[in-house]
Amino acid sequence: MSDPWSTPPPRRATLRHGNVATDDSANSEPQDTGFESEGERLRRVMRTRPAESWYTRSGRALTGLFRSNELGQQLLDAAVGAQIPVTTGRRIAVVGMRGGAGKTTATALLARVYSTLRQDPVAALDTVPQRGTLLLRLGLDSAPTLEAVAAAVGSAPPSSLTNLTQSLAPAGKNLWTATGERTQPGGAAALEPAAVAISRFMPIAIYDAAGMEESAVDHGAAATLAGAHVVIFVTTASVAGLDDARWFAQLWSQQGNHDGVQVLTLVTEPDARSPFKAEAEAQRLTAAGIPAWPLQYDRHLASGAELQLGLLSTPVRLQATKIASAALTAATAVGRA
Repeated sequence: MSDPWSTPPPRRATLRHGNVATDDSANSEPQDTGFESEGERLRRVMRTRPAESWYTRSGRALTGLFRSNELGQQLLDAAVGAQIPVTTGRRIAVVGMRGGAGKTTATALLARVYSTLRQDPVAALDTVPQRGTLLLRLGLDSAPTLEAVAAAVGSAPPSSLTNLTQSLAPAGKNLWTATGERTQPGGAAALEPAAVAISRFMPIAIYDAAGMEESAVDHGAAATLAGAHVVIFVTTASVAGLDDARWFAQLWSQQGNHDGVQVLTLVTEPDARSPFKAEAEAQRLTAAGIPAWPLQYDRHLASGAELQLGLLSTPVRLQATKIASAALTAATAVGRA
């Protein structure tokens, strides 16, 4: 079975008069002018750096000559939940307590998994009001803002998917995006018209939610959570991270039943040398009544550059597929639109 994630990187996009346009130059990397900055050089190197070493990949290929490769079948089995039919738009909110836990990485990862495994359109939306990094993880330099999308659909409601996507940026096969940067007051709640229009034509929308404070969920995150059909809380496999997971689970339960909306905890492993392992800590949280999934250390994910599924390590491909399936299964179980 071939790997369904061995896909080419997304086309780069540029903004023209508020809309995204692509041209022949989008099919290739920017021309080398001889003045490449150190940041540009690192980004170029990191976005094509596989998670696994040459020796690991060569060993797996050699082993595959003598026995069947089980990865393809494992991915197919894990992907069942990510491919279930969706009749009404489902919103997946990705939240976190602390920077560096992997919230934006998880958003981009889920978006790539869904858009690769499904044929219908998917939206990945950044609600962070300033300097969000979702576009970087999706391989884009710029995109329309959700504020602009809300204004556009408010003045002329879209009549079709094609009409809607004219206000969004393409980020690859079946995937569109927008940023959360805002120029007008009103917070994330003012973006609800955009969210409604997107959910009308796109079965799955993943929201990279704005930050949270320890005392309460802030206004930006609260607006995102209010319309969510499932919440993914991203935290690290660490003392503070596990404490955050317990705190959020308790906070969520104290605020009511949320129409049956579930919280799924994603435990990340940002450092390969950490004494805490994501898989073991996720199992502990699950045993304590907090449903959790692991996402172990991956060199490609840790690079912080454009995310390409084909460059992930074998275990992380499988883990990402499992959390995507669990999230969509939970989201479709919620009765409300």
